[in-house]
Amino acid sequence: MPKPMKRYLSHYGWNFNKAACEYAVSKMWKEDAQGNKKKIEQKTKEQVYELLRKHGIELKHDELYNATYAWHMVMADYFGVSVDDERHAALSVKAIIDDPDKPGGNVFSHWYWDILDGLCYADYCRALLVIHWNLC
Repeated sequence: MPKPMKRYLSHYGWNFNKAACEYAVSKMWKEDAQGNKKKIEQKTKEQVYELLRKHGIELKHDELYNATYAWHMVMADYFGVSVDDERHAALSVKAIIDDPDKPGGNVFSHWYWDILDGLCYADYCRALLVIHWNLC
């Protein structure tokens, strides 16, 4: 494991900090009706929590920016497919973050291993740069 990643984990564990979350979310997209890639709307942690509260969702095991990442993942990957509305998106975030098998979810480790699993070596290098510079 590269030194910047070891250093990141020593500070944040397997959790998203703000910079890593913003970077990961900036890479998310959906296909529109014509099949074109479209960036998803990026929300702040406060906006995500406001949406969760609006739907009566309280998270017991969120750490740092994990729920913020989970919200965006749900919106990019599941909204309009298996999640039909904002309320069910919020419930999906709750299911991910408060999963009894993995309290806190495993969103950061899932994202990290996706990058290593060949999404793109250049993306992995850029992610390490974001992680490195955020710690300097």
